[in-house]
Amino acid sequence: TEPVVRHPIFRAYFMQMLQEYRKRSAAVISAFQRPEAIIQAGLGEAIRGQAQTTFFFQNPQAQEREYADWGLTEREWLYIKGKLPQSRALHRSVLMKKATGESIILDTDLRPLGNLLRIYYSDEQSRALATKLMEQNGPDWLALYLDAGG
Repeated sequence: TEPVVRHPIFRAYFMQMLQEYRKRSAAVISAFQRPEAIIQAGLGEAIRGQAQTTFFFQNPQAQEREYADWGLTEREWLYIKGKLPQSRALHRSVLMKKATGESIILDTDLRPLGNLLRIYYSDEQSRALATKLMEQNGPDWLALYLDAGG
């Protein structure tokens, strides 16, 4: 998102999306790798004012000044810095913060799903295998597909 919002035409459109799309029951999903980019683009107030949910990933190199405007609690900041015990215990996680101030650390590690993750594969080889197994085995294709590994 960052390089795009530097362009004045798209920046204006992005601001319009933030202000109008929620009224249309639509969502604006944007991602910034650098939190200071939001400040530099002059989007901080608009994003914070319109975003009902914000996700923060761990970043041990994070600087507190870059996150100062987000109203983080000490616990949330420790999570971002990777200093919270839960931060270290979870293989993959994200901090979800609601506009109400509530937050939760989500365990996003899907490894416990094992071979069920294969259902979400969308590469050409996986699609071809799924199609072949459907044609050859009818309703029994899924178990064979899951057992195929990958």
